[in-house]
Amino acid sequence: MATAKQIAANRRNSQKSCGPKSVETKAKVAQNGTKHGLCAKFRVLKEVEKQENYDAFLNKLIEDEQPVGQAEIELVVKMAEHTWLAKRALRMQNSCFAPEPKTPEEAKIGAIPVSLDPLANSNVTFATTPPRTAPTSAPPPSFRNARKHGS
Repeated sequence: MATAKQIAANRRNSQKSCGPKSVETKAKVAQNGTKHGLCAKFRVLKEVEKQENYDAFLNKLIEDEQPVGQAEIELVVKMAEHTWLAKRALRMQNSCFAPEPKTPEEAKIGAIPVSLDPLANSNVTFATTPPRTAPTSAPPPSFRNARKHGS
């Protein structure tokens, strides 16, 4: 339990920290939660991708498709964004796995043994337990219906 003195000090200190002030720093901290950029608003990840590569890709699609009107332009932009994101996802997937030597049995059946790359493991999380927000008091509907009908 915090003492009255600690609470007062905490309140004084909290007045000093108000977050970013400039537009530049606000934009920067807005990206703090970005991990892979697959589920957020589209943007080129400057840490691993080049904006000029995306721009060249988009311009090539516009040149090839020759959109007429705003609706077609929007469709070409969406096509470029989705293609870019699909390629990003494949690059991420490919960087997560490391091939392993085949055993004679695996070679016979055509299996491709892979393991998680130890260097990529820091970016991979496994959901082995339900999230904390999952309701735990009520059983799934199938269990409730089975008890109700005597099955």
